[in-house]
Amino acid sequence: ISPPFLGAVKFTAGALRSQEFKVGYDPIPTNPHHGEVWGNFTGGKKKWLQRNAEIFVVPKA
Repeated sequence: ISPPFLGAVKFTAGALRSQEFKVGYDPIPTNPHHGEVWGNFTGGKKKWLQRNAEIFVVPKA
């Protein structure tokens, strides 16, 4: 069972790589296009992610 606040955001791989993150293919059973991001999530990079996140799946209220 998923939590009610589950949602999803998207970024371009190039934008993430510009912040020195590593981006890779990481399929899951319900989404063969799923990817994952690895790297050093510093405070500044977390803020960058928040500012640049694009809503992909709206969280349920």
